Amino acid sequence: MKEPEENLPDGSQVFKKFSEHTRKILISAQKIAQNLNTNLGSEHILLALAITPGTLAHSILQEHMISLDQIRLIISLNNTRKKLAEREFSNEAKEILKIAAVLSKKFQHQQ
Repeated sequence: MKEPEENLPDGSQVFKKFSEHTRKILISAQKIAQNLNTNLGSEHILLALAITPGTLAHSILQEHMISLDQIRLIISLNNTRKKLAEREFSNEAKEILKIAAVLSKKFQHQQ
């Protein structure tokens, strides 16, 4: 079941091109960034993947004993340098989403 567009958070219209599972992860990442009052960055996407069982990132992080607290610490240290009033995507996050969409299409994953 797809989320109605009006229920998607600000800036998440770009998420429409992804599968529902991916969209939930990206919306979770956006909420994490909003809670920290920063732009959505790759670190927020990583944390959202890390807290989502069944993702490759979750498995890899567990295998290498990287804890959520370690990721949160890195995010908080990073955020002290780049607090922003507006909630938008960082250039890095925009580039990651573009690449993800291209790779998804290339490998014929559900978008």
